[in-house]
Amino acid sequence: MEEGFDPLAAAIAISPFVVGLVEGAKATGLPVRWSMVCSLAFGLVIAALFALAGWAGLDSENWATAVLVGIAAGLMAVGLYSGFQSVTGKGEAPMRTNGTPPV
Repeated sequence: MEEGFDPLAAAIAISPFVVGLVEGAKATGLPVRWSMVCSLAFGLVIAALFALAGWAGLDSENWATAVLVGIAAGLMAVGLYSGFQSVTGKGEAPMRTNGTPPV
């Protein structure tokens, strides 16, 4: 592992890839309720690929760090997406005629 390696920076580098892959999966029919699980899985896979390639300061000698970076990237991607939706107001569930959200 490189001297001065920052796992948070690696997770930040990976999370946009995760957001894109999850959005692609949802566009092909992934139910929204599975997007967090899918995000974690994509984060782990991408972190493992980055570790194998030696990118973003990850290496194949320290898999525990790669796993933690993958989990962090997946969770960051979920938070990034939901934060964007809450700010823009997109993706909100439609209201019923009596003003309550559907179940």
